[in-house]
Amino acid sequence: MNQEFAKALGIRYPLLSDTGGEVGRLYGVYNPRGRYHERANVVIDRTGVVRHIERGSRAIDPSSALNACQVIQQRP
Repeated sequence: MNQEFAKALGIRYPLLSDTGGEVGRLYGVYNPRGRYHERANVVIDRTGVVRHIERGSRAIDPSSALNACQVIQQRP
């Protein structure tokens, strides 16, 4: 499903669905009381450094995450 979504958006990087909540806990976007993830876009560069996090309703529009990816790609 993520591959189809990525293809539809024209992106060439991996997307994550964290159904178990493990990654969401690491990034502080998992709500254990309600057992759900807060909506979030997290951009991680090739070296594993988090370069951008957007949470909540702002994460509905992925354009700022896509912009962050473009900035990362332009770096040497």
